[in-house]
Amino acid sequence: SFPNNYWDKFVKRKVINKYGDLYGAERIAELLGLDKSALDFSPVEESEPEEASLVSWLSSIDTKYHIWKLGVVFTDNSFLYLAWYTTMSILGHYNNFFFAAHLLDIAMGFKTLRTILSSVTHNGKQVSAT
Repeated sequence: SFPNNYWDKFVKRKVINKYGDLYGAERIAELLGLDKSALDFSPVEESEPEEASLVSWLSSIDTKYHIWKLGVVFTDNSFLYLAWYTTMSILGHYNNFFFAAHLLDIAMGFKTLRTILSSVTHNGKQVSAT
């Protein structure tokens, strides 16, 4: 999955900040497999904050992560079930046919009702096959 190594750099930075004083930042960076160029501990000069513009705000959004997150949400079975249920409920206000989807869901939830439903549809399949 995408975030396996995504937050890795943030975790490594926290480890270096926490244990860098005790064991030495260079040694920890070596153990974590970071390049020396990745460790930039030079003092940061404070600059005046730039004006917040739409372009800077849009460039700060991590689109790769958000696309991955949407993929996770839309492939989750419980989310898909609830979205389907909500859609059928909304459409049921316009046509009673869509409320039948709720009845089928309830019927499939109970074993005895599922057996009855399958026996009724089985006969229909035989009739349509001839």
